[in-house]
Amino acid sequence: MTNWLPFRSNRIVHYRNFDDGKKYNIVSVCIEVTDKDEPRNSRAVIEKLIPYLSEPSKFERKCNFPSEETSRFKASEIAECERLAQLAESSLPVSKPHTVPQPDPKPPHIADKFTLEKAFKGTGFTRQKGQPNWLSLYACVDERGFLYEAYVQKLTVTNDFRVWVEISGYNFKIATDMKDYYVTEDGESLVILKQFAEFCVRLRGEYGKTLAEIFGETPAWYYEQPF
Repeated sequence: MTNWLPFRSNRIVHYRNFDDGKKYNIVSVCIEVTDKDEPRNSRAVIEKLIPYLSEPSKFERKCNFPSEETSRFKASEIAECERLAQLAESSLPVSKPHTVPQPDPKPPHIADKFTLEKAFKGTGFTRQKGQPNWLSLYACVDERGFLYEAYVQKLTVTNDFRVWVEISGYNFKIATDMKDYYVTEDGESLVILKQFAEFCVRLRGEYGKTLAEIFGETPAWYYEQPF
C-alpha cells in the first residue's frame, strides 16, 4: 500500500510503504538544478525535515537529466561497459573457479583484512566500513569527481573469492564482470589482489581521462552528505 503526498515547491515527495506489518517512511527531496555552478543547498532542506521525521537511516542521491542527454549517457554506458570488460580481461589474472577438491584440510588465508590492506597499501584506495564480513570494499574519488569502488567478496567455498570494480559519476555507472579465483596456497591471493589493486589504480589514472571526455566531470557537491 502506498500513499503519495506531493509538494510542488522543490518537489518534496512523501510516501509510506507497508510490508509484512512493518511500516517505514521514505521522503524524496527533489531540488531543481540550473546551469549555475552550485545547486540550491540540499543540506538545509534535509536539516529542516529532521525535526519532523527523525534522523534518516539511509541517504541516496540521484540526478535526472533531459531525455536526450539521458539517452546519450545510457548509450555511452553500454559502450564503456564493453570497453571496461576488455580492459579487465587483459589486465587481471585469468579466472580460476573452484573445479578440484581442496587438497589440504587446513584452508589457506584468502582475502583477509591483512592481505587486503597489504594489496591496496599506497594506492589511494581506502577500506570502507559497514560491510559484512564476507565483503570488502576499497574506494576513492579522483580529481574528476568519479567514484571507484573495488569489491572483494569471499564465496561460500572457503578457498574462493571474487573481485569486480564499479565506476560512477553523477550521470553514469559502469562495472566490470565478476572474476572468481580459487586458491590453494598461502600468499596466492595476495599476488592476485595486488594485480587487482594495480588495475584499479590504472583505471583511475588512465581510463578516468576517457570517461571525463565522454561524460564530463562530476561536480564536488554530488558527494557531499546532507546531514
